[in-house]
Amino acid sequence: MHKLSLDKVLQFGTPDALIIRSLSCGIYRAEVTLAEQTYILADSAGVSKTFRSTQAIKEYCRKLDYKPAKAYLHQNTAYGEMIGLSESSPDDMLLPIPWVDE
Repeated sequence: MHKLSLDKVLQFGTPDALIIRSLSCGIYRAEVTLAEQTYILADSAGVSKTFRSTQAIKEYCRKLDYKPAKAYLHQNTAYGEMIGLSESSPDDMLLPIPWVDE
């Protein structure tokens, strides 16, 4: 997966979707898809940006005048492992989320 700042991604066109990936302990990473390519949002030095909330991601996008047509929360749960399923088959959830400017 490539890492790019959102302003650089926007130079190529409007992303198809924003995916907010829940990592751990309240840390989120934002990714955008554009022309079947996924980009991890990064700072100008190419380091992946992390956020403490979905609201922080919304504020970041708002600063760059980007309002996604589709937004999703990608969350991995340990439920399968807790009930005895293989560790190699995690339960991934991709939940559509409304993008409302406040």
